[in-house]
Amino acid sequence: MDPEVIRFLNLSDYTLIDYRNTAGQNINFYIAYLDTQLKGKYMHSPTACLPGHGWVTREADRLQIPVRYGQDNLNVNRMLMEQAGGRELVYFWFLERGRSLTNDFQVKLYNFWDALTQHRTDGALVRVITPIAGNESADEAGSRLNEFLSKLVPILDPFIPGKELQRGQDRLSHVQTPASQ
Repeated sequence: MDPEVIRFLNLSDYTLIDYRNTAGQNINFYIAYLDTQLKGKYMHSPTACLPGHGWVTREADRLQIPVRYGQDNLNVNRMLMEQAGGRELVYFWFLERGRSLTNDFQVKLYNFWDALTQHRTDGALVRVITPIAGNESADEAGSRLNEFLSKLVPILDPFIPGKELQRGQDRLSHVQTPASQ
């Protein structure tokens, strides 16, 4: 990621990885983490950032995908984007202290509530993007993202602060090292 973008986002941590399946189709995975969302630190939604980089939103909606997150299916924002003749399908959502949220207003509301009741405002943004080939449909690209997320979400969950994290607890404290065994 460009150093200027990193400085602008003011993240506590992030991961950006490009995956390629056996058919040669790419999926870009990005997760941004903020240890606090106070004093000018907040998640920058792809609904603003992608159009700010020249992408045009052709479709935008929310959907549930058949991937378990806690007790429920995973709720995500879905955007079909276009730029210079290229198309991409984007899924993203916010992970806020054990909640999967799709709405910026929800994020702000829960940040306020959790700051008062839990003294926490940490959170993450998860985004996956896949290009849509010339003759491919958005539904086919969506199936690719759904399959990817069905593998990713179960292993991602332990690395994201959940509702049980206590103030001051290391977010990777569950990782066992030879010294902790």
